[in-house]
Amino acid sequence: MASHSPARSTVITPDQLKACAHPLRIALLEQLGWHGALTASQIAELVDESPSNCSWHLRRLAQAGLVERAEGQNRRDRPWQLTFDQYAFDANLNSITPDLLAHRQTDRMLTARRRRGGPPQTHATHAAWLTPAEAEAVMVHLEAARRAVEDATKNRTDPTQRPADAIAYELVQWLVPVEGGA
Repeated sequence: MASHSPARSTVITPDQLKACAHPLRIALLEQLGWHGALTASQIAELVDESPSNCSWHLRRLAQAGLVERAEGQNRRDRPWQLTFDQYAFDANLNSITPDLLAHRQTDRMLTARRRRGGPPQTHATHAAWLTPAEAEAVMVHLEAARRAVEDATKNRTDPTQRPADAIAYELVQWLVPVEGGA
């Protein structure tokens, strides 16, 4: 059982990317990110799969270094946790997995828009002509804002620590160069 706290961030390696290539594994990683440490049985309920199937996929993710055993209450309570708080993809990776993740994030945004009856207030697009240094500065500022929110809400994976009206939000940061200034 691992006892260290999760790393702040990680860059997904090619081998880790291969481990993420299954949609259920991505769902498992997402649920652990939202809820914190969970047993295979707990996560199975959230993703509508069998505990044994979730356990098998969690072991594959553990072999890739993406999840690890968390402290449990007893020998039978064996939760899993992420080994990172946030991730990025190596710029040289060329695989369908980042596309699959982007598709899942876009689907969630569109689903939220349909449920709320209009564009969510949390969705914005802005185009700007930036130098590479300016683009890096934008990402540094966004990361600082994300960390401030994370620090203020770090205990909220525990449902007893959430305000009654708290809603789960996902922050997706994309700063994408557009070929030809489309």
